[in-house]
Amino acid sequence: MSSSSFICVACLSLIIVVGACDKGNSNDVNPFASQPSSTFQIPDYDEGDATFSASGTNITISGIITSASPDSFNALLALNSGVNTIILQNVGGTKDADASFAIGRTIRSNAFSTTIPAGGLVASGGTDIFLSGTIRTLESGGYIGVHSWESGLYVGSELPTTSDLHQPFITYYAEMGISSDFYWFAVNAAAPDSVHWMTNAQINQYGMTKAN
Repeated sequence: MSSSSFICVACLSLIIVVGACDKGNSNDVNPFASQPSSTFQIPDYDEGDATFSASGTNITISGIITSASPDSFNALLALNSGVNTIILQNVGGTKDADASFAIGRTIRSNAFSTTIPAGGLVASGGTDIFLSGTIRTLESGGYIGVHSWESGLYVGSELPTTSDLHQPFITYYAEMGISSDFYWFAVNAAAPDSVHWMTNAQINQYGMTKAN
């Protein structure tokens, strides 16, 4: 199965946007709302399709990555040759793993930096994109979320480690200089309908803000 068969949210692929069911389902779950307020003050996530805006040397992304997102990103990039930093304002997931990987690979091939600003968040495919930066900055008050992916009948955390379905993610992380240890941590960190918000210790352990 190719990675395009996955629909990702909260670091890995998921059945639909941000750890929930189909957005047409009235029983959708907002995993961010389940976090203890005494520990996290997670901002509301942007449920709309991703938007891209340029200002000076920055492109800002907010919303859920879709199959159309790489073309939108590339078109804006073509009009703004001075860009060197991608601001991930609020990217809580993706509907297409390949789309997140494509944006990430474009960022890496251009040696761009990625930044999660104060009050910003990434999860799932948003986390994948963040990891593509050659310099990765997490400002105080920004958040990084991870969980298991789910695709059809498959849940990443329930598959044997030898399953080929893990490989697209492991390959992508290797390209970004991220150990497969991070993948195994992420896929087991939370169920597909929830999100684990990484601690500073975990962020440091897996080199999330390390320059490559």
